[in-house]
Amino acid sequence: MRTTLKDIAGRLGISANSVSKALRGKSKISEKTRALILQTAAEMNYTPNETARALVRKELRIAAVYPVGPREFFEYCTEGIRRAATELRDSKCRVTEYPFPSLETPEELRQILGKLRNNRPDALVLTCSYQFENYRPELESLGAMGIPIIYNTITGDETVPSFTGLVRINNHVSGRMAAEYLGTVLSPRRKTKKIALFVGNKNMLVHKECVEGFLSNAEKYALKVVDIYETHEDRKIVYEQTGALLRLYPDLSGIYVTSYNSLGVCDWFDKHSQYKNVVILGQDLYPRLNRKLKTHTLTATLFQNQFELARKSVLFAFEYLTGRRKKEDCYKKYLPQLVLGCMVDHFPYYNRLG
Repeated sequence: MRTTLKDIAGRLGISANSVSKALRGKSKISEKTRALILQTAAEMNYTPNETARALVRKELRIAAVYPVGPREFFEYCTEGIRRAATELRDSKCRVTEYPFPSLETPEELRQILGKLRNNRPDALVLTCSYQFENYRPELESLGAMGIPIIYNTITGDETVPSFTGLVRINNHVSGRMAAEYLGTVLSPRRKTKKIALFVGNKNMLVHKECVEGFLSNAEKYALKVVDIYETHEDRKIVYEQTGALLRLYPDLSGIYVTSYNSLGVCDWFDKHSQYKNVVILGQDLYPRLNRKLKTHTLTATLFQNQFELARKSVLFAFEYLTGRRKKEDCYKKYLPQLVLGCMVDHFPYYNRLG
């Protein structure tokens, strides 16, 4: 039989209402009593009856705001949000999508956030544009209304009112992994290990943290960073910058691309095979890039699984709203995974879209 709140209350000699408050994280109960209730609930294998909970509360509304482009990256985020919405369908929770064109269109994002002030969702799951200051006032207004804000994959300022959490990879670790990988793979017999970095936008937090992590670990592996190129996620710009880079540094040892957009770099090297000794490390997985991994134009990639990050961000918002997750447990930075060409077939989902 399922353990109920009354069963726990009966064992402890307290009211079922006190048990309910403790399990939902409410503040009007002592920490000593809460700890005892949580311990007893675990011992009695208590699991909440979500169906019953849903019947007695109003419908929860979560707004999922995200960019559509770059498509190769964000279509997996979209799928993650939709998977979470499906999982919550029977929990009296509705997830409404508010897509905006791309990371480069903060004005459209600002307009969406302005409209949400009238719609007043119960929680906001947001994937940020990099020009945060353009829409910060609208985000602060939503926060002042007490709407919990959880950043998904690409984050913004954590000082806005009602900031509740974030779900993303640890970008500093990504950068440090990139430096260690390149420093280890490159032959120790090379006199110099010249490395170039390609970033989407130097002002975007995700890229800044990747660069900071890389630079913090570069000296340890005798890596010399010759330049950092800003691409604005334009494949044509990436292709042209790669050619210009190799003309300046024909003895280049490696390239680290901090974004999904390493395809332009790979295209250039496929056309100029005399530079086959340059090690290229990228980020993420999607079909066209996966093929570059299999042919070893791209040596390796750092995978962040944005589908799962997006899915979890929506589920975290729901669990926070229903008292199943504390605020401190809504702040998660996951470790990236280094993926080589021989591993690509083990990620079939990331061969499906694109």
